[in-house]
Amino acid sequence: MRREAGLRWSVRDPQRVVPGAEPVVIIDRVPQGLAMARAAGAITINFEDENVVKRLNELT
Repeated sequence: MRREAGLRWSVRDPQRVVPGAEPVVIIDRVPQGLAMARAAGAITINFEDENVVKRLNELT
């Protein structure tokens, strides 16, 4: 699940958002959205549970 400017939409296939992008990282706090993104192959970060900057640095 991705939100931008108050809009929400599903990300079923992260590659469709940015073709050829790898890895795709989804940052959110909504468990259902994170689960959906994870099921589609994305790396997920829950910003309520993790330090986003630290995790991104670990991934790159």
